[in-house]
Amino acid sequence: MRKMSIFLVIALLVSLLSGCGSSGVQQPTAAPKDPVSTDTPTAPKREDLNLSVTTVLTSIDPHFSEKIADMYAFRQTYEGLYYQNELTGEFEPRIASSYEISEDGKTYLFKLNENAKFHNGEPVKPSDIIYSFKRAGEHPSVASRVANVDSVTEIDGSTIEIKLKAPMAAFMTDMCGVYILNEKIVEEQGAEFGTKVALAGTGPYYWSHVDHANGWTLEAFEDYYRGAADIKTIRFKPISDASAGLVAFEAGELDWYIAPVANWDDLVANTEKYKTEIVPANHISVFVVNPDANPALNNPLVRKAIGHAIDKEAMNIVGFNGLAVITDYMVPVQNTSSDFDLGIIYDYNPEKAKELLAEAGYPDGVDVGAIMSWTGGYYEKMAQVLHTSLNEIGIKCDLQMIEQASVSPNLRSQNYDIATYGWSYYGDYSYMYTRWHSSQKGATYVVYNDKQFDGAKLDALLEAGAVEMDAAKRTEIYKEYNDMFMDTATCFPCINKVQTYVWNKDLKVVNYPNFPEIYNWSW
Repeated sequence: MRKMSIFLVIALLVSLLSGCGSSGVQQPTAAPKDPVSTDTPTAPKREDLNLSVTTVLTSIDPHFSEKIADMYAFRQTYEGLYYQNELTGEFEPRIASSYEISEDGKTYLFKLNENAKFHNGEPVKPSDIIYSFKRAGEHPSVASRVANVDSVTEIDGSTIEIKLKAPMAAFMTDMCGVYILNEKIVEEQGAEFGTKVALAGTGPYYWSHVDHANGWTLEAFEDYYRGAADIKTIRFKPISDASAGLVAFEAGELDWYIAPVANWDDLVANTEKYKTEIVPANHISVFVVNPDANPALNNPLVRKAIGHAIDKEAMNIVGFNGLAVITDYMVPVQNTSSDFDLGIIYDYNPEKAKELLAEAGYPDGVDVGAIMSWTGGYYEKMAQVLHTSLNEIGIKCDLQMIEQASVSPNLRSQNYDIATYGWSYYGDYSYMYTRWHSSQKGATYVVYNDKQFDGAKLDALLEAGAVEMDAAKRTEIYKEYNDMFMDTATCFPCINKVQTYVWNKDLKVVNYPNFPEIYNWSW
């Protein structure tokens, strides 16, 4: 066996006792307190944090949702066997303290951290891990992460063996997103799990209050095996309108915020009150086109005309003040096996778009339905830019603005003509499997029209790329897939956004590309 052990650096964060309780919730076991200091008392520092997300909470079940707003809280409350650091790409121990890989790359042995506990005080058992992997495979949002897992078995009370159906280059990345749950709590709550407070995670924070529509609260787990967090209480509040969120931040109601780019220069200049940072995100914003929505969109030439009508530069200026990164790829280049050469792309070319429309039989233009987007933020602005561009080349369409929470269900049920959307990628091009493999129907956004596309070949390429261990061969597989996928003209990559973070100058933070890791923050 090739042994790969990574030792945990334990950070003991010393903090004052929290004045906030968890009414109605069993308080997890507390760690011993430091002796009372006899020094002259200083002004108490804050131990709470106020944050916002852009939409209501879907669920507190981490196997049910991978929506970005939900993940903000999941990343604080749940853990996998390992964690992949968004900044470095490295794998850090969590519930497991080390792992070994067999020579054939198909068997992983994970040694469990003997100090890892659930929020109800119970130790993490091998049976909880076996249960969590099995349960993840039954939930569409995360099933692809365990699709290549053949078995999960207990070797002894502190060792788990995971066997894969085939070697998989991205297994560790996938495995980090399989959150481990307390089997007893999940089974006791049954269908209600995810709808109410549950002490079923192992992260540095536990859920103490859940109101899906209005806000939710997390409290620090004092018996957390890496040491209790310095910030003791986190309050999340859904604020869908970016301007309203900024008003709340400037009024002191929020302590950290992803600011609207239109206000960025003013925030950067206010150094007396705020700190700011721009961080590139592993995120892609796209337009998806439903080939089965109507006869016009069923024509591949019309869809390709739409691709050449997308003015990405204008979208970047209007939506991001020019701060984002224009892209031609479905996955950010830094997340691919190696650099891609440009293959099939859709550059902004209105004249070519008009030629394609004429070739499609619509020299005088055509109505394609509506562009669906949620209200507020850069997606709405991107949709408005496309709406204008399409009208200029003779493609008529309406703008359909809906609430953010309704966008995903409409996309997954194929209830759209054209839509703007986006998601955050993790670590490897194999993430495409989770969005576009046919087995993900119901959890993805485009269903291939088998009369036009070779869906079996697209699936086969994704499957081959996921298990190919040779980096050069993987790159060739994904290049072939990328060109074949782009030729369908059903999804057009536009922008890799940046995160424009602003926060209270007294708050010490480490900013990540996508999700905050509040365990590392303090006042």
